[in-house]
Amino acid sequence: MSDSQAQFSNPSEDVGNVDLTSAKNGKGQDAHDRLLELLGQVKDSAGRSMHEAMAEKIQSDSYKRGTDGSSCYSAGSRVNMIRDIHHRFQDIAMRQIKKEFPGLADALRADKQNRIAAKHGREVKNPLESILSLNE
Repeated sequence: MSDSQAQFSNPSEDVGNVDLTSAKNGKGQDAHDRLLELLGQVKDSAGRSMHEAMAEKIQSDSYKRGTDGSSCYSAGSRVNMIRDIHHRFQDIAMRQIKKEFPGLADALRADKQNRIAAKHGREVKNPLESILSLNE
């Protein structure tokens, strides 16, 4: 599928080596399910939901002047404008998830530190087993 089809997928269940479905809150809801729930609820700094922000962008002059892409250059500017909004709201929801699931936030931080260490040829300091076992 090409970018010009502008398909949007739900966030992955995994962030790096961390499985969002393995972190549970007091209600038994996993972090991935909560993330999907928050995507429909969070507001940006202007107080808009993701759908409101997208609708506003689609009505804008910059969107109307944008390109759709082609079979050779699949990602047009319109697709990128909407994707930017989609990613911004995913980031907002993920920040909330990290607050609600502190163990998950720690695991994500440790996994990121490991990834950076491995990239630079340094010793990995966070045992992967502890990152992967959030609720044990």
